[in-house]
Parts: sequence; structure tokens; C-alpha cells
Amino acid sequence: MEEDNLLEQLPTTDWQDAFPHRYGHTINTQALYHKVLDLAKKPEKKKKLRFNIEKNEDKKLWNGNFYYSYRWKSHNKYKEIGEWFDTLGNLLAIVFGLADKEKSKKILFYIEKKGIDKPYPVRAIFPPIRKSSKYWQDYYLDCKAGTPYNYLNGGIWPYIGSFYVLSLIKMKQFREAENQLKKLAEANLKGNFPEWINPLNKKMYGEMQAWNAGTYILAYESLKKKKVLI
Repeated sequence: MEEDNLLEQLPTTDWQDAFPHRYGHTINTQALYHKVLDLAKKPEKKKKLRFNIEKNEDKKLWNGNFYYSYRWKSHNKYKEIGEWFDTLGNLLAIVFGLADKEKSKKILFYIEKKGIDKPYPVRAIFPPIRKSSKYWQDYYLDCKAGTPYNYLNGGIWPYIGSFYVLSLIKMKQFREAENQLKKLAEANLKGNFPEWINPLNKKMYGEMQAWNAGTYILAYESLKKKKVLI
């Protein structure tokens, strides 16, 4: 829409299902699209996408420290912005080259500063969305995400943890990448590749998640070669 070279999405149409409620221009989708444009050798479209995401005051997601989760409907003073930290979306922006070196460093610093990588890498969003938040939807109570630090509401997802390791490799922070990979291995072994982990009590839920295993192998092999293999 609007020929701005940004992709739109409807609510509940990405990997996070119905939580959190987001739509329009999301960082997750824009980071993936940036990679597609790179593979398709469309430099001008990539340039336009990056300009709108980072500099266009009516559309930008970059807030100086990280990319907002989503943005939509900018009408004068009225706008809709998901101001929480979407971990996977920001990590994809690093891995797929949407974020430049300076922005990538700021994203990784934010993760470390806020403890988003503790006790295992990494929490899906930060901070968790509570009933008192303007982003709250009552239907969150119909799933585990209705409780902060559970499921997608600030729970740890080892699947995303592998992209954290890849982001550190991308920035040539190999020692920290190794440290995080060890923590990720511990989580995967203790929980038999759990779906998610409560960061407060380390309780693990679900097991035998193939996407965890696959991305762990990707992170492991990438660190061995000191190059992101995706």
C-alpha cells in the first residue's frame, strides 16, 4: 500500500499467532523482506525500505535503540505503535542486513542491558505485556501468554536464542557468541529442546521442538566457520 515498498500484515498472521496483537508494518516482516530483496538483487527497493523504516517520520520503526515491533495508521497526531522490544524481529534485522553496524551494536547492547538473554537466550519480547498495558487484549487470557513471563509474553524461546548467537557472529563477537551458545545448549539439553522456558523459575514447557534443533545446528556450524550460514 502507498507504494512505500513496505509489506503489510493483518493481526495474528505471523509466527506469534494472536500474541502480541500487531499489524501493519512489523519489523519481523520487513527484515525478512529485506533479505528477499537482497537475494533478488533489488538494491533500490532495499534502499527505499530502509529509508522508510529508519528515517521517514510517518513510518519509521527505529527509535534510536531498537526497532519497534509494529507501526500503522499515521494520521497527524494519531498513530499506532507497538513500542515493546520484539526480540526475533530485531535479531532478524541484524542477521539479514537491515540494521547497519551501528544499529546492530545498539540492539545487542539493549539485549544485554535489559537482561533479555538471561538466564538463557532469549526472551521473546520485553517487557511483558500486563493487564495494565495499553497493548493488552482480553483474549490473551485464553492462552498462556495471559501471564507475564509465560509463553510468548516474555518467555524464553531457544529458537530465537539461536538467532541471537547468529547476530553476535554477524558482529564478530565470537567469544560472546560461544558463551551464549553454551547457555543455549544447556537449555536444549535440560529440556529436550523445549518450546519455551519461564525466565523466573527456569521451568520448561514442551519438548522435541525441531525448529530449536535445526537453528541450534545452524548457530553451531556458523560459529565453527565464524560466518553466518544463512
